[in-house]
Amino acid sequence: MAGAMIEGWLAADFDPARFTIVDPMRKEGPRGLPILPELPGSGNFDAVLVAFKPQQLAEAAPPVAALAGSGT
Repeated sequence: MAGAMIEGWLAADFDPARFTIVDPMRKEGPRGLPILPELPGSGNFDAVLVAFKPQQLAEAAPPVAALAGSGT
């Protein structure tokens, strides 16, 4: 689902440089966007889209919490 959302934003002419994709299972994202194997230590993100299966919540949520500042 996250890939489909990104495809939609790219189709709406969002700049691909605005996206940082993290997925330890994939090497390339929609339209060839690069994928990081792990979350960056910090970042200046306007928004964070978190997409994972519910059973992965305990593992996926804690590293993302560090990226979600008060303005995110």
